[in-house]
Amino acid sequence: MTLHIITRSDSQSQSIHHCLSFIGKKDTLLFIEDGTYCILNNALSDALQNKNIQCYYLQADLAARGLAANSDIEVVDYDGFVTLTENHHPSQTWG
Repeated sequence: MTLHIITRSDSQSQSIHHCLSFIGKKDTLLFIEDGTYCILNNALSDALQNKNIQCYYLQADLAARGLAANSDIEVVDYDGFVTLTENHHPSQTWG
């Protein structure tokens, strides 16, 4: 179970698309920093949901960018971020 950490938006980088070509069924995505802008891409959100990929967004980074999550979005705080890294081995950061 790998934790894939996305740090850049889909408009800044192709990293989310590269990540999706490697992601396994039991892997998890965590969007942090500018990666939280991916929340604005409805097509990407639908694709992640259709593939049944577990996704989380870091609350502090959403708030810092003026972004809000709806009830379908899993949001974690820094403690949740730590828990995700403890429960997933290895972690892969995509920039």
